[in-house]
Amino acid sequence: MAAGRSLPVILKKFDQSFDPGELKAAEVSRKCRVLATLGADCTLKLWNIKSDAHCTLTNVTQFKWSLSRDCVDETHLEEDYFAAVKCDGNIELYSISKAFEDFSSACDAVVAKDLLKRLLHDRGKDWLGSEVVLISVSRSAEPHKHEVTLLLDNKFVAMLSMAKNTAADISVCFDINNSTNNKENIQSRLITEVRRCHTFLFTVLSNGVVLIHNMGDFVGSVNVWPLVSLPTQGNVIVQERPTFTHLEVSDDLSFLVCADGACNIYLVNLDEYFEDFPSQLVNPVCSTRGSSVGSLKFRYESGDEDSVARDVEMSGVAYGDRVWKTELLAFRRDAKQACLRNISAVNSVCMPSVKKRWFSDLVGPEIGSLLVH
Repeated sequence: MAAGRSLPVILKKFDQSFDPGELKAAEVSRKCRVLATLGADCTLKLWNIKSDAHCTLTNVTQFKWSLSRDCVDETHLEEDYFAAVKCDGNIELYSISKAFEDFSSACDAVVAKDLLKRLLHDRGKDWLGSEVVLISVSRSAEPHKHEVTLLLDNKFVAMLSMAKNTAADISVCFDINNSTNNKENIQSRLITEVRRCHTFLFTVLSNGVVLIHNMGDFVGSVNVWPLVSLPTQGNVIVQERPTFTHLEVSDDLSFLVCADGACNIYLVNLDEYFEDFPSQLVNPVCSTRGSSVGSLKFRYESGDEDSVARDVEMSGVAYGDRVWKTELLAFRRDAKQACLRNISAVNSVCMPSVKKRWFSDLVGPEIGSLLVH
């Protein structure tokens, strides 16, 4: 660790009867106040980080906290939101009370399985109802509404608009294989994971091809496997393509990280990739759909490169005041410099140039760096 820098670690103490090995999932809320644990018995427990207070939801198969940039402001009554998929197929939206002395969750909206089927049918999609994967939960541009992004039947994505005392609706619905030049990939390879970042959805196939959509419009793809130097066993080159199982995308849309079944990690700098392979991006078409996660703004001034670069680096810091963000940013820079001094091969992890981002022609005519408000 770089000298003079440190990061706080949150420790939550449980009694001896608590067995983390029995958990299917565990995740801290984006304000680091609530720990959610999902057990093998489909029981979701919400723990107050600061005390032993907790509440329980039963018959839960999946859950997701609201995105970090979508957390409700301190002055509001609700601290955080999360969505849950129930055993009966219902989708439920919850809010967490800010009053920790009365720690509880409140169900704000429910979309029953049959209602979701009807909404999808109205959009020309016949959902079999057998498979649903919860991708993300985010604040909508419309007041008090949230968008729950779902992968259904492992082939199409639906963005479900939910709010308290408001009829549910589907804002976006599209087949992942809606690009003719990628249908062969989809048909021959399984979809293993989908991630949403701002208005973009990234889908990794089992063969290492990552498809990128912007609110339903196919905009490009990344083939992760050819970027990797083939390993050798003796003098024989091993050319077998691995099975890819996991995908993550940095919040500033700079980096893509994939993992295969052998726990190997693959890092792709998206700006550099599309600079080397521009044909992997389709002809830019500015989307006319409304953004559900605030507004995407772009800014670049030739005389203020340092300021723009700082804003890009800061975009990944989800919480804390400016002093905390500055300290965290300095720690990141020290850690990066330490890596670069010791490992020459990590030059590719440097922050991309702010003069041109790979997505700048896809979201608007301006060229610059992504700022999220």
